[in-house]
Amino acid sequence: MAPPPKSDFEFIILSLTLTPPTRSSAPRARKDKSTIKVEERDWFFRTMVYEKEKLPRGTRTRFTHWQIKTDEADLFMINNHRFENLILVLGTEAYWIYYHNFYYHHRVKATRELRGSYCGCCFDQHYRPIVEVIQKWTSKKIAQAYLKKNKQVECAGWTGEECYCCD
Repeated sequence: MAPPPKSDFEFIILSLTLTPPTRSSAPRARKDKSTIKVEERDWFFRTMVYEKEKLPRGTRTRFTHWQIKTDEADLFMINNHRFENLILVLGTEAYWIYYHNFYYHHRVKATRELRGSYCGCCFDQHYRPIVEVIQKWTSKKIAQAYLKKNKQVECAGWTGEECYCCD
């Protein structure tokens, strides 16, 4: 017999912002790096609508939002390119976007199922291993897409055979 459906569900949202250590004691007027741009805000709302539609009717949802500023630049490196912000949404799947504060820079969006359960109450102490897994997976996918685009790898995805560059 199947277990009864879960009546409570928690979404964990992590907004991670790179704040380089200051070298000068003189105050500077700067734009707040933790503000979210329009494209990323729209991505977030579309993701949340999609995730909430996947839940059974009558499910109560709770949202835990962590805004963390860190000077650990290694958390923002994807294939030797450093981003300034990361938004991570943990729901039924994990969704994330790396982006810059400026409009002319590119961003990296992806989704994947992550195994395990996460608790929002102490997530600020346990987010680093999750971000490292996401970094490795994203870097691998970008490298595979680059090789495929430049015809440096043979793709068997269209033949129905097992393909490691398209999954």
